[in-house]
Amino acid sequence: MEEFEKRFIDHMDRDDQMFDHISTSIDKIRDNHLAHIQESMGRLQIDSSSLTSDVAWLKKFFWVIATASMGSLITVIVGVFFRLASRT
Repeated sequence: MEEFEKRFIDHMDRDDQMFDHISTSIDKIRDNHLAHIQESMGRLQIDSSSLTSDVAWLKKFFWVIATASMGSLITVIVGVFFRLASRT
């Protein structure tokens, strides 16, 4: 049982060392690259605003096509209705 406890404690110590190393690495990355990350986030916000305006024309185009399609569909249905009505 002592060997199991010793192995368990060793394993926990190695995990603690590994997590400390990971935490230190993350802190270094954050400290060294925080300015770059903030700059990139600023550029992403600018790019997302231009994407919104790019999508606006796509929405307008979709509505023009959808309206034209619905208009032609209604015209065909009315034409078929009148054609059937004129036969009787």
